[in-house]
Amino acid sequence: MLTLSNIRYISLKNAPRMLSMTIGPRACLLIAGNNSEYRTRILLEIARLNNYKKEKINQRLIDLIPKKKLPTEIFYNKVNVDLFIDEWRDQVGYLPEHPNGICFQRMTLLDNLILWAKLYNVEPALDLIINMCGLDRYIDYIYRDLTVLIRRISCIAIGLIMPNPTIWLMDNPLGDVFLDNIRGTLSIAQIICYKCNQNGIVILTSTLTQLNKLTKFLNDNSVDPIIANMDNESPDIEFYEL
Repeated sequence: MLTLSNIRYISLKNAPRMLSMTIGPRACLLIAGNNSEYRTRILLEIARLNNYKKEKINQRLIDLIPKKKLPTEIFYNKVNVDLFIDEWRDQVGYLPEHPNGICFQRMTLLDNLILWAKLYNVEPALDLIINMCGLDRYIDYIYRDLTVLIRRISCIAIGLIMPNPTIWLMDNPLGDVFLDNIRGTLSIAQIICYKCNQNGIVILTSTLTQLNKLTKFLNDNSVDPIIANMDNESPDIEFYEL
């Protein structure tokens, strides 16, 4: 189960607001918003990739402990706080909006995928990932010659190859090509279903129009996502478990 409290974001009226939510395993949360910067900030906040000062976290943890209990420095010293943050990041997979830097431009798509599969010792699963992402027709293409859509799907495939986190964050995974491409939308839907069936949690951001189209594909695959519209004054987030 994932519980988040007081995540700061900005509404359309430029008023700072807080988002709190609790979601369970096998859940999919779609965060909609027209401002890509604010959508990204929410995911970075969840992933704890926004360079928190660990001394400040340490003080927050100490403040939560009743003074009458054992000395807090035994349990919440700087080393333990560092370990806590590192362990949390190990549980989270973050796919940024522009992930093209993880592929070699002059290598074929297949060679890129094999390179990552060997690195993480998941070669037996490579065929499954290629088929699930719909990349089987493109594996012999040079990466730089692929369309923008196929490049982005390729980077998502590499995300699946990497160590398998419990919580998967996807920042506008297909960009502007997402809206009008059925193949791309279907690939994303299949990946979300795959992660949810592994008892994972998927949190994905995009515009509301894009996410409404994605929802139709997810519903066809027995996944009923939560949509949180950041452009509303009070986004409705509730616990949900398949």
